[in-house]
Amino acid sequence: MRYSSQDFEGISVRGRVAFSIHCLLKAIQDKGNLHKEEFYLLFEALKSYSSLELVDDWLYRTAEYIPGTLVATKDYSDEDFEFLDKHGFHELKKLYSKLDREVLLIIDTIFEMGTIELYGALSPPGRESLRCIDVLFGLLKKMEVEPVSIEPFRRFTYFSHDGYGGKFEMVLDY
Repeated sequence: MRYSSQDFEGISVRGRVAFSIHCLLKAIQDKGNLHKEEFYLLFEALKSYSSLELVDDWLYRTAEYIPGTLVATKDYSDEDFEFLDKHGFHELKKLYSKLDREVLLIIDTIFEMGTIELYGALSPPGRESLRCIDVLFGLLKKMEVEPVSIEPFRRFTYFSHDGYGGKFEMVLDY
């Protein structure tokens, strides 16, 4: 399937993030060298974006789980973690040490997509999150992974809830 960011102009930011999370799961499955269960903590944090009332709550919760934060942190006590416990910290550090650079970048890109326009005006059609979609496609191409189908995500319209879209429960099979 060949998509471009223009295909996502009518899809809400929550829908774009959900699409990207499903692409991350597919990339992990396609590569087959890791157990999906190892990603439980990460996926639980990422998928909460779709169901939180205020998406800015996701910024603070999820920032502690992403590679951009954890890879640079040597010890749990080096940071003042509010949401991630010590066991989770060590589990994610261990997981991230086994991942290809592209997978780590996909995770960071998903986080950026969900937060990049939080504190400014979301300029229609959410140009910054669309830029993140382009980055995602580049990473998937480099990994030789096809994106998931866009069709299930078209129902999350950009034209509701100021471009972010309404809440929904995301289901992932991991």
